[in-house]
Amino acid sequence: VTSFNRAAEEITGVSRLDDMMFGGLPAGSNSLLYGPPFMGKQVLLNLFVADGLKRGIPAIYVVIDKSPAEVRNSLRPILHNVEAFEEKGLLHWVDAYSRGMGLPEEGGNVRHVELDGLTEAIMETQEELGGVHHKLAFHSISTLLTYNDAKTTFRFLQNLTARSRWTNSVALYTMDAGMQSDGDVATLKHLMNGMLEFKQEDLKTYLRVEG
Repeated sequence: VTSFNRAAEEITGVSRLDDMMFGGLPAGSNSLLYGPPFMGKQVLLNLFVADGLKRGIPAIYVVIDKSPAEVRNSLRPILHNVEAFEEKGLLHWVDAYSRGMGLPEEGGNVRHVELDGLTEAIMETQEELGGVHHKLAFHSISTLLTYNDAKTTFRFLQNLTARSRWTNSVALYTMDAGMQSDGDVATLKHLMNGMLEFKQEDLKTYLRVEG
């Protein structure tokens, strides 16, 4: 990890990880959470969102392979009254899962879309926030690549990562290892400012920071 001057940092909610990155993730950055399934990527994503909400920083949670209700339940151990942050206008959802699964659609701060409506829904939510600094959590790129070809996915992410830089927000994206070619992973890394890679050796979990 290279240290450099930053106008602002956003902490991840994991103190040892923030120390490793000299204070946190820089404003306007995009980072990839990469590793095998069930290694803690969504746990880290939830900690990242919850820490910001507790400090009054808005968050947009984009879900592709789970419903907002499922993610709310996973947030409760660290954010007991999730709905209170939605009522305050701090937590917003872009749901590209429920409609395709035929699940009931919610009101409030949830935008339900098909996959081809993701970009517009995220932009509308960012405009609703009035251009203030925020966090964006994206779960997950792997599922997006399952439904779209790589070129379409890369084009979408190129626009989304650019918007993070323009809005000075901080974005984290999850992706499972072993589901994409090395070339696709290299291209995705090129769109990001850094990568947090999960690995397991001898029953121990390690987290490597790159970028």
